[in-house]
Amino acid sequence: MRRQALAEKIVLVTVAGLLNGGVIGGSVGLRSEADHFLWGFFARDTEGCILATRFDEPPTGLGELETVLLGALHQADGGRMSLYEGLRRSVRFGVDFADFVFAHTRADLVRTGCLAVKAATGLARLRQPEVFSPSAPRIAALEEQAKRLVQVLETQERERSRLWELMRRDIAEAARVHQDRRSPG
Repeated sequence: MRRQALAEKIVLVTVAGLLNGGVIGGSVGLRSEADHFLWGFFARDTEGCILATRFDEPPTGLGELETVLLGALHQADGGRMSLYEGLRRSVRFGVDFADFVFAHTRADLVRTGCLAVKAATGLARLRQPEVFSPSAPRIAALEEQAKRLVQVLETQERERSRLWELMRRDIAEAARVHQDRRSPG
């Protein structure tokens, strides 16, 4: 799986987990998208995944990526925002989308003990200051939880297929926008 597709899949699973946990609600609706035009830009409405907060304050114990996405949603007027716009606001201008997703995911894996981190030594620290190694016992302990997650995701996708299709599309478009911002020209 290529790097960008993996990052998009991680975001999809993260949003699905928030939906399944009842932290946010999701529905099909219209979202506004700015089209670049010669003298500026104009907005057009297109169908998309609309998210809404269900709590005044995000629950504790969420991962970094979940917290960042919820932060953008809480800043929205009325606690409703398209997934596309939430991702565009969450990733800073000039930051690679995949790098953003992987950095937050890696931090969560370290926090939960699935990855151990230690400082690199010698010349290796010039290229990468930290070395990560997996914790096989900790990862193996998550096997049942992973199986349940797969079942939940399959059920959600089957029961809300149009929403899932739009979630995938909105995530891919937000990732593309960040890639386009980084590209020269």
